[in-house]
Amino acid sequence: MVEASQLRAMQKGAFNRFKRLDINSINNFPTAAGLASSASGMASLAFGLSVLYGLDGDVAALARRGSGSACRSMFGGIVHWKRFPSESKFRYQTVEQLFPHTHWPELRVLICVTSSHSKPVSSSVAMRRTVSTSPLFREARATVVRERLPRFVDALARRDFPTLAELTMRESNELHALCLDSWPPAIYLNATSFAIIDFVHTLNARLQRCVVAYTFDAGPNAFLLTLADDAPLVLTLLSECFRSPSVNLNEHKDKAKKARLEESTDQRPHNFANLEVKGIQYASVDLSRSSVFAELLEVLPRCPNSIQYVLSTEVSLKWKPIALVMDFIQ
Repeated sequence: MVEASQLRAMQKGAFNRFKRLDINSINNFPTAAGLASSASGMASLAFGLSVLYGLDGDVAALARRGSGSACRSMFGGIVHWKRFPSESKFRYQTVEQLFPHTHWPELRVLICVTSSHSKPVSSSVAMRRTVSTSPLFREARATVVRERLPRFVDALARRDFPTLAELTMRESNELHALCLDSWPPAIYLNATSFAIIDFVHTLNARLQRCVVAYTFDAGPNAFLLTLADDAPLVLTLLSECFRSPSVNLNEHKDKAKKARLEESTDQRPHNFANLEVKGIQYASVDLSRSSVFAELLEVLPRCPNSIQYVLSTEVSLKWKPIALVMDFIQ
C-alpha cells in the first residue's frame, strides 16, 4: 500500500518528501478477534497516506491492497462491496455507498466483546480452506448470495428491521456452518457466542416481535443489531443475563410486585451497573416495573461474567481524521 501511494505521488510529480516512513498504529479494541481490526487499520493507513502524499484518486482501491474489506471503511452509511463482473477482463471490484448515514438514523449496533484473544485461524486461511474443502460452499453458497443480496438491499431501502434481522442472522449462521464444514474445521464461536444467540431468539420470541438480531464475523464477539428505542432494554437485559452470579435474581420479582401495588414517581435513569458500555449511552430500563420483564429474566439464558464490555455504535458519517494528519505534516 505504501509503495502504491508513492508511485501515485511520483506520477503527479509530488513525491519529493517522506520517502521513508515509520508507521506505528494501535487499536482501541481487540486485534484479530473478529472485529475488523485489519479493515479499520488499513483504511486508516490508506487515508493517512492519501493526505500525506496529496492523492485524490480512488482511496478505497488503495485501502483494498491492505485488506479487502478495508475499502468499505472509506465510505459512510451503508456500503456495498461488489464483486467484479464475470464477463470483465479485469478483476476489478468496486465499492458503492447504497445509503447515506441519514437514511436509517434509528439503526444501532451493539458490539459485545466476549474475548480479546486472537482467533486461532486467520480469516484469510479459513477463507481459502472453506473454498477448497467445503462441499456446502461449492454446492449452495453462490446461489444463496445471488438470491439473498437483493433482499438485503430492499430491506435496507424500506428500513424493514424484521426482514433485515432475519437475513442477517441466517447469513451469520451459514458463514459459521461453512467454517465448520471446511477441513479441518475453523471454529470461531464459543459458549458465550451461543448463549448470545439463544438470548436473541428467546427475547424476540417472548416479546413476539423482532427486538434484536445477531451476527458474528470470524470470531466469538457478537454484533447485535437493534433500533434506538429498543437499545436500552437490550443493554439492560444483557447486563442482567451476563452479570456477576452473586446477584440475587429474585429481587426483580419482589420489586415487580411492589411496583404494581404503588405508583412511583422516580424517573431517574438507571446505570448498567454490571456491564461496561462504551460509546453511545442510554438510560437503563427498570425491570421491576413490569411482570413481563420478571418473567423474561426467568427464561433468558445466563452466562455470568462473559461479556467484557459493549461498544455502543450507530451507522456513521464518513470519518475524517484530517486535522490529526495535517498537524503531523505541518
